[in-house]
Amino acid sequence: MVVDCDCPSHRAEDSSFDGCLCAFDETQRQIQVEPWIKDEKKWVPSKARTFRYRSSTDVEGHESATTMENLGSGKSMKMVRITGITASGKLAAHFFDIESLKALVGERVTVHFMETSELPEASKIELQYLFSGESMPARIRIDPGESSAGIVGSGRCPCGVD
Repeated sequence: MVVDCDCPSHRAEDSSFDGCLCAFDETQRQIQVEPWIKDEKKWVPSKARTFRYRSSTDVEGHESATTMENLGSGKSMKMVRITGITASGKLAAHFFDIESLKALVGERVTVHFMETSELPEASKIELQYLFSGESMPARIRIDPGESSAGIVGSGRCPCGVD
């Protein structure tokens, strides 16, 4: 006997959406993500999508993972942002903690979601460094002790900028 249900073991594969997390509504448990359009190599705020999240929605960072509930209750998540490459070939990075849901605003994310009759529901939110086709201008700093190349603007992604 086959039983049709909407339980996790019977759901179809998640879809995914790459973009900049630009807003969230903690009361409604919704996030708004402005897409990165790979083929056009640009952000398109006019095509933003809203997703519903649950307290159990996973949030995966570069250094650790947690849930939306944990972030909402003040538990932090370890992050790293690559800022350049030294002359000796080592990566330079900035380590920091994300300590709230608000701190996710302006981060590049891949939202894994299921379509529902209302809003798509996020099952996992992955934080990204850069998206395919995205580039950043570089700078080179030469000091007497060591030379390095840095990535200018490798921080947060733009919100509301076409």
